[in-house]
Amino acid sequence: MDIGKLFQGRINRRTFILGILTVFLCMMIPLLLMSFFFPSSGSFESSFSTIIFFLIWLVVSICGLTINLSLFIRRWHDLGKSGWFILLQLVPYINLLFVLYLLFAQGQSKKNRFGSPPSSKIHWPQDILAMEIK
Repeated sequence: MDIGKLFQGRINRRTFILGILTVFLCMMIPLLLMSFFFPSSGSFESSFSTIIFFLIWLVVSICGLTINLSLFIRRWHDLGKSGWFILLQLVPYINLLFVLYLLFAQGQSKKNRFGSPPSSKIHWPQDILAMEIK
């Protein structure tokens, strides 16, 4: 998979929502497993298994963050805006307004500088990961 393609193109609202939910669930599963297998005893033990689990969680988090950035950037592209608008997510309270805007605003129906309009069909997980369908 080409990482550069992950930030190119456009996605519609439905793919954006599906992508956000998928990443959320993929990030929650390790946390649920951790709470099941390593119940909190009030203190953090630096056992080997805890360190391994933390490293796995770190990799999952970095992958999830990368995919989330990709989803937000490609959604901005669908609206005809630069992916740099994602920096607005760093402004407290304003970020909530822009997330709502991304969730509800209809993308441009014609080709824009970021590509053709996304297909109305969802190809999961190809659309989320910006993979080509063959």
